[in-house]
This record gives sequence, structure tokens and C-alpha cells, in this order.
Amino acid sequence: MKNLENGHRTEVAFEKVEYNLGIEDDAFTERYLKKPLKKWIE
Repeated sequence: MKNLENGHRTEVAFEKVEYNLGIEDDAFTERYLKKPLKKWIE
């Protein structure tokens, strides 16, 4: 990502990707995206 106003850049690299982890659809509500449950970010 690059801020075109000041030139600041942020790069994100995913080193380990896993699929089908059993996360329910309701985990992707605005509430949980702002503050995820601890078990999802460990």
C-alpha cells in the first residue's frame, strides 16, 4: 500500500496461509473484525 500524498508505504507479507479452519461466518461481522476474539489471533 502506498499513501500518494506523503509517499509512505506499507508492505504486508503472508508467510503461512491456512484454509478451512472452521471459523464461522459470524466471525466476519464488523464487531469481530474491529476486535477479534483472542482464540482467532493466537
